[in-house]
Amino acid sequence: MATHAKDVIQDIDTRVSDRLSALGASMSFFWFCVALDVVALPGLVIQVLTLFGASFPHWVSALSVLVIVAAFLSQTVIQLLMLPVLQNSANKVQVHSEAVAEATYRNADAAEKMLVELLKRVPEEAK
Repeated sequence: MATHAKDVIQDIDTRVSDRLSALGASMSFFWFCVALDVVALPGLVIQVLTLFGASFPHWVSALSVLVIVAAFLSQTVIQLLMLPVLQNSANKVQVHSEAVAEATYRNADAAEKMLVELLKRVPEEAK
């Protein structure tokens, strides 16, 4: 594959990852996931009560199964798609943090060396 094509693909990957990471880290996404859980809860309660012998009209049981299946699929897809994206984002943050730490160490090391050189130039009497 040509280098240009790899650059284009990498650029697309970066843009998608950054946008999905921002979405996954937003409170709007959190509340969306809470809403999915709340929507699935009545269906889950109906299914549990049915297991314990409660009887409901047929349409209620069918509706509850639909709600459970929809919630399961949406949450599973969200997890399967968002977890790798968030891990990719965390990896980027770690690489950036390591670069900042390395630069800070190099700056501090250079400052220490300059200070040592300056102190060597100061005459003994001035100390």
